[in-house]
Amino acid sequence: MESLIDRIYEAALIPEQWDEVLVSLNRIGGGLGTTLFTSSNGPMRWLATPGLYDLIRGMVERGELRENDRHVRALALDHAGFVGDQHLFAPEERLQSTLHQRFLAPNGLGWCAGTLIRPPSGDVLVLSIERLERDGPVSAEVLEQLDGLRPHLARAALVASRLKMEQARAAVAALELMGLPAAMLGRSGRTLAMNNLLGAMTPQVVQDRQDRLQLTNREADPLLATALESLRAAQGTSTRSIPIPGREGQSPMVLHLVPVRGQARDIFSDTLALAVITPVTHGGVAQPDVIQGLFDLTPAEARVARSIASGNTPEATALNQGVSVETIRKQLAAVLAKTGLRRQASLVGLLTGTAPPSA
Repeated sequence: MESLIDRIYEAALIPEQWDEVLVSLNRIGGGLGTTLFTSSNGPMRWLATPGLYDLIRGMVERGELRENDRHVRALALDHAGFVGDQHLFAPEERLQSTLHQRFLAPNGLGWCAGTLIRPPSGDVLVLSIERLERDGPVSAEVLEQLDGLRPHLARAALVASRLKMEQARAAVAALELMGLPAAMLGRSGRTLAMNNLLGAMTPQVVQDRQDRLQLTNREADPLLATALESLRAAQGTSTRSIPIPGREGQSPMVLHLVPVRGQARDIFSDTLALAVITPVTHGGVAQPDVIQGLFDLTPAEARVARSIASGNTPEATALNQGVSVETIRKQLAAVLAKTGLRRQASLVGLLTGTAPPSA
């Protein structure tokens, strides 16, 4: 599994590697093929494994990929994880859906394991493992395994979506293409290259020091230092998405560290990570899948975080979710630990896009 995670991060910088990642995910989900596409107002960008390539290409060319009632159901379900058709449709509804009747059934397909990833950039990324009708729905065990990969997919997809799935030819060109404040960090954490957007945030948000890139916020910078050390030690458990609390005149932000691994080092030599800053300016409370992807939360922790940010007490959250208050408090404690915050009020401020008190 660790090698697959490495390939996911490699694909963030070398889009050709997405093909191998999708093949591996397809193998886990027992699918005929797997597809990854963006759903946004701009041109649709997509990838598909050989088993689905011709079908997806035809649907895109005819404008039919947007006629996806499964997608509508998934948005309404608002689940921060992988789901199957059995979660989106009642048994009698599934075979009557437009997607199944027009596209899936004629090709022997009928079941999926899919997820929606909504990074703060505004794109909606759809990953779907398509299974044959005769193979039946994906199991809960497989969905759980895929959920373990989802935070890594979310981070890598954030970068890939901004690169528009075109291969980066050089570090500076990649940073310019992204349209986000970003920098390439060397093995020590020192800035090797920085785009103008991040430069404009110096020194208010970041400081380009001799030893490493630093965050001006005193609560966030130790988290960055720990994450960089973890990447140097090749440890995969440290937080790599770091909240930067807002202040007057500045929205909260999140700094993502995307490891540079495998063949990506052929392009970004002597580079430890790509640092990308995304503002949390969504208006309202961030969706659970955004929250989960930003902070490596479990689906349950993401739901608790969103509930608290929406103004619910732990007691009300427990009642709504059908669990004990003690369970909610433990999950809330885990959320605070993973986001690097100490107070519930700071969490609310971060997730609502308002300027919160200090961590």
